[in-house]
Amino acid sequence: MSIDGLRSGLRATGFERLEVSNTILMGVTSVWKRQNVRSKPASIMRIERAWYCSAAEEEILASIFLRLRQQFPSLRLFIAPRHVERLREIRAQFGALPMRVALASEVAIGRESDADCIVLDTTGDLHRWYAIATIVFMGKSLTAHGGQNPVEPIIAGKPVVFGPHMENFATLAKALVLKKGAIQVPDMDSLELTIVELLRDSEACQRLVQMAREVLSEHQGATARAAALIHELNPSL
Repeated sequence: MSIDGLRSGLRATGFERLEVSNTILMGVTSVWKRQNVRSKPASIMRIERAWYCSAAEEEILASIFLRLRQQFPSLRLFIAPRHVERLREIRAQFGALPMRVALASEVAIGRESDADCIVLDTTGDLHRWYAIATIVFMGKSLTAHGGQNPVEPIIAGKPVVFGPHMENFATLAKALVLKKGAIQVPDMDSLELTIVELLRDSEACQRLVQMAREVLSEHQGATARAAALIHELNPSL
């Protein structure tokens, strides 16, 4: 629904005013950076390359990973499921493939891991793992719909790739692609080619991150603007 359509609909139900603001998460860049510096998971720093997924594209990423590992022996796959209750399903699915799978809680205890794939099984820790990623793929954007929020990996300084279905973050995704701050791919083959290109070109990764941060910088201050609006509507708060 368009903003004008939403405004008209709200008026019909008695609302008189609609203010459109950026997502508050887009206004906390500096805070996230400070938190990120303190929290690298030292146990698996030898994992040089990884990318992230948080939805139902695990099978696609696993097949891409197995093919690319022949070209990039240090490649590792990190999966961040949207729902932790799917851990058993994911581990069983990957267990049938020629790869070693471990849970993040099993390797984040001060020792290295020889796992090919690590699956996040804890909450509140995703920002720690962005520090060791090379490429971040936003799940629920290739074979599903809606997408995931790309702000966090961008703040962590990682190049972001997503599929054609970023409906939940359409404005931000469009701005990122337009400013060359992210790469949008239409299908699995394009995703694989994009990952290969980025793994081979660290400067391209840096350019993506730089442009993505410029997009976010245009939206900083969302938290302050939201707070000011709330105070304007209700000065007693």
